[in-house]
Amino acid sequence: MLSRIFMVCLDIGYYLKLFKESIIVVLRKSQKLNYLKLGLYRPIAFLNILAKTLEAIVAKRMSREAEARDLLLKTQIGAQLGRSTMSALNLIIEQVRTI
Repeated sequence: MLSRIFMVCLDIGYYLKLFKESIIVVLRKSQKLNYLKLGLYRPIAFLNILAKTLEAIVAKRMSREAEARDLLLKTQIGAQLGRSTMSALNLIIEQVRTI
């Protein structure tokens, strides 16, 4: 059922209003003497888990499509399948040797 909802959202390009809702909880910062100042509180937002799931699906599809169409630079390391910190270090070493 959930996958069907996601597929319809993607097919028609509609983001459900329910997905945009979140809950914000305000926590006190620890060990403060006076809580009258606004800066002594920390707001925490709990986002809708269904929205986060749909966004992850869209992000994965966009990443695959960008790779398939060769839209990213060869020096793009982050959020790339098969590329890691070692890939970034090897790229830097290669560039230093070239220079």
